[in-house]
Amino acid sequence: MGQQQSAPNGNPNEAKISEKDVEAIFLKAGNMRALQPGEMLIQAGMPFPNVYLVVSGELIITQESPGGKEGEVVRRELAKRGRMEVVGELSFLLDTMPVVNVSVSEKYPRTVSVIEITHHRGIQLLHADPKFAAKVFHMLAAV
Repeated sequence: MGQQQSAPNGNPNEAKISEKDVEAIFLKAGNMRALQPGEMLIQAGMPFPNVYLVVSGELIITQESPGGKEGEVVRRELAKRGRMEVVGELSFLLDTMPVVNVSVSEKYPRTVSVIEITHHRGIQLLHADPKFAAKVFHMLAAV
């Protein structure tokens, strides 16, 4: 795997995990997936306990709320996630329903590549390989 780097505070005991290590961890457990502009990856309130690492491109995180008119829904952008950022990790780890939507913007000019780890496969690997589990939790804490 990649070489570990010192943490920003200079403490060598708090090594920062490299991007190469993060990608290798996700590829061991997951599969590459291409998302098209406008494609919804995670929908609030829908069971979807997978976790994703953005390999290239950008995802938007939005939340919907009732608008001023009856039946109107207002979608508000909360954040963006790009290369080497993770989405879905809380629902994955806590086995809860997501409270936000994650999608590719309809205006995004190209496909977005992610590595998807299904809940079942992730749990299998965490139980079977304690060293792998430690790396995953270290990586999620650092990302």
